[in-house]
Amino acid sequence: MSAAAVALVELSCSVRHVSDATVVIEHDGRITSLPRRAVEEIGPRFVLIPQAIAASVSESAVEPLDEAALARRFGRSRDWVYRNIARLVAEEEFPPPLSRFGHRRYAREAVDAWFMGERPKPRSATPEPRPEPRPQAPPAPALALDEADAQEWRRALAAEYGA
Repeated sequence: MSAAAVALVELSCSVRHVSDATVVIEHDGRITSLPRRAVEEIGPRFVLIPQAIAASVSESAVEPLDEAALARRFGRSRDWVYRNIARLVAEEEFPPPLSRFGHRRYAREAVDAWFMGERPKPRSATPEPRPEPRPQAPPAPALALDEADAQEWRRALAAEYGA
């Protein structure tokens, strides 16, 4: 297959390191090493690579995090996570926001933030009272100009602006 027949796409990412053999990028929170010969162009916020490589990088950029992975990462037993997942879902609004690749895959940053206590405030059962609307002043009365006033204004404007 010739180089001209390969479809190239621009993958937005953060370029971490460039060497003769590899290009290290960060895409959707995951660091990936690409072969240097596969990268057509390198920019500070993108790389130009073949479409097949871009698809594999994008699909693997968000790893699935099941109960076992969560337990390993945060030092809990898998049984604890499994027993408490319903409570976490009900009380703490778990799981964190899903990544754009969907299914049961969670964005790593959101999971880390959730476990570090950066949780959204729970929704209260009673809505917060809305502040009372401020009374508005009645509209000012429109100025009534008669034809003599209008002609005077036109003369003054014509004299000032030379029209």
